[in-house]
Amino acid sequence: MFDELYIEVETHAGFPVLDTISKTIRYGENILKKCVEIKGLKQSDSIILAMYRKILEQTDGIYILVDHGSNSALITTIRSQYETTIGFQHIFEKPQLIEKRALAYQVSYSNEHLHWFKKEINKGDILKRFKIEDLRRRIEFMETFLNSNKTISSVNERWHRKYKSTGSKRYPKWYSLYDDKANSFSALARSIRGTSPLIYSSYSMEAHGYNALDGVYSDEINKKQYLFPLRGIPKELDNILLACQLTNICTMLLVKKYKPELLDNYLDFYEWLNMRNENENSLYK
Repeated sequence: MFDELYIEVETHAGFPVLDTISKTIRYGENILKKCVEIKGLKQSDSIILAMYRKILEQTDGIYILVDHGSNSALITTIRSQYETTIGFQHIFEKPQLIEKRALAYQVSYSNEHLHWFKKEINKGDILKRFKIEDLRRRIEFMETFLNSNKTISSVNERWHRKYKSTGSKRYPKWYSLYDDKANSFSALARSIRGTSPLIYSSYSMEAHGYNALDGVYSDEINKKQYLFPLRGIPKELDNILLACQLTNICTMLLVKKYKPELLDNYLDFYEWLNMRNENENSLYK
């Protein structure tokens, strides 16, 4: 029983980390536009660019949530962005496997959806929401992709071997197809230098909605309980800046592969932004 409800909304003006996030996104957008214009891109290149776009989209979500002081949703979004950036770095980890690891992402996506569509069509419930013709077109599109060339077919065969070898109904993780040690995200994160899987696991309770009581303050002296406001100054500054850092690392990987002539320009930007991060971080200590 709550004796009082604390409902004042704290505001923050001129939060400098917003500028860091914004510049990270804007620079990344410009690089992405230049990469998309490259002629002769392969399917694996399209997958990489789509993943990078998702990283920018998630970073943009972080910007919006920081700006509005939405701490709970911010933590969940940082966790999602962390997972995407680790997967992106995994693709680039071994140059000789970049194409196959990128294709593993789409092959896994296609196989999981194929299995789900076919199962749901047999059950019939999905037909209440989707037309059977639309589902069949999706299935045909995915099956055509999985057999479109020898490289994709070989990745697809690898996925099926991995799936059968598990002896369970769980689908293999896409990043495990070309890394036998990465059978879980935690294992994958440990294999990427400069990152910590603790970031991911420490946010799991927030992502699963299991820390609702963190929004309650108990005053033992006055025997009262208070609800914290829904919004407030973000408390995760270090991880916000880490999210920017990871985004920029992915930008550097993209520049090296697709626009190496812009590498010096990017390194100047990266160094300048890191100096800003250090200055901004000191403002909140």
